[in-house]
Amino acid sequence: MQIFTTSLAAAADTFLHAGYISAQPRAVGAHSLPYGTPQMQLDVAEALRLDGAATAALEVPATTGGTGSWLSELSMLAAEPAWIAGGAMLFVVALVVGGLIGEWRGRRQLQPSATVLRSMATTGVLAVAGWLAVAGAQVTFAGVPQPAQTVELRPYANPEQATQVILHGLVGEALAASGSGTAYLQDIRREVGLPLATLTPGQAQAVAAYDRDGWGRPLRYDTGRTVVASAGADGKFDTEDDLEVQVRPWSNENFDGERGSYWVQRTDGQTRIFFHRWTGSKFRYNRGEQATALTGGQLFDVLQSEDLQHADHLQDVWLGMGGRTGDAAELPLALWVF
Repeated sequence: MQIFTTSLAAAADTFLHAGYISAQPRAVGAHSLPYGTPQMQLDVAEALRLDGAATAALEVPATTGGTGSWLSELSMLAAEPAWIAGGAMLFVVALVVGGLIGEWRGRRQLQPSATVLRSMATTGVLAVAGWLAVAGAQVTFAGVPQPAQTVELRPYANPEQATQVILHGLVGEALAASGSGTAYLQDIRREVGLPLATLTPGQAQAVAAYDRDGWGRPLRYDTGRTVVASAGADGKFDTEDDLEVQVRPWSNENFDGERGSYWVQRTDGQTRIFFHRWTGSKFRYNRGEQATALTGGQLFDVLQSEDLQHADHLQDVWLGMGGRTGDAAELPLALWVF
């Protein structure tokens, strides 16, 4: 009976995530993780390790964390239960007040029914407009960019590895999470981050100067193909040593499908898989509070060992960390690219 129940649950999960409930808020689960081993595994601390003195100064805004656009952030705020309940209560009160006003005016004009309806419609519209104005102000003032700060760029000890982390883990994930239509890399700044509460100097530099590759040169963003590229070691684009990532922007329909990159960590016998949240209104955190405590922000969600234990195809790769099994197997934060 237990085997049947487990199989039925797995079948239902597959069925429901095939798009039949794509209109409902949902979390990214183990069903979204890809099969097989990653094409690239990068130790984040080592890849972003700095070497030597500062080589250049760069002015960057200090703000990180948030959503990719004003409208997407407004939609996320408006979808929160507290804001929905508050808006509904405000609307009901507005209708009651409008009805009372309309009834009072209708008695004087001898047209009670029409006056009540007009008055209720007016107060209802005003209530919705006021609710949107308050929500918009919350988003606007919470998202005002902070004054620019000077980042003293220092060279990375492993510039190629640093570039791969920046391309796939920082820029690629932030672009995907911001959805289609992003015109400039500057527009994703508040979506760029690492799933760590404390950053090393190299990690902090990568987040602050995410539009620069591991050699300190600007990345090239092709909006038509949604490709972000580094000129590589020779500093010349369109040569053999170029590094690039092609981004597939997410939407409310596909954000819980397979993704190109995941952050993986194994400490104290616990495997954790971090992934970037989707900025749209249909995203629901799987372990939101825990992810916030572990990463220091709300850019990421997390899956743990118990979330993966029924996914047979993940046993060796994800729980065993590529063949290393047992509670003693430790893995610092790594970026896995598929």
